[in-house]
Amino acid sequence: MASKPDIFDGKDLSQWSEAEVVSWLEKSGYSDMVSHFHGHDVDGEVLPHLTEPHLEEMGISNSDQRLRLFKDIRFEVGKHQHKVCAPRLCSLLDPLLASAGPFLPH
Repeated sequence: MASKPDIFDGKDLSQWSEAEVVSWLEKSGYSDMVSHFHGHDVDGEVLPHLTEPHLEEMGISNSDQRLRLFKDIRFEVGKHQHKVCAPRLCSLLDPLLASAGPFLPH
């Protein structure tokens, strides 16, 4: 069976629709949290600005789940910022991104 094409290839995070954010959540293993995003208009412009308190306000009460999701949102944002940064800035960011590592095991 052929693999499904990645809808995010080449698309800037700020251009993601609400449906694409939901798809990213599902693809990233957060299907159980999708319902918390409904009614909050979280698209690619909003996603990078979510904080852990925002996630709690959205109904994600488990602190471990919030931390993991927040970490993965930050990682996704970092991947997209890294794609568009200037070459000199990218060379400065590489060691920082490499050393950041995961905060919590998945």
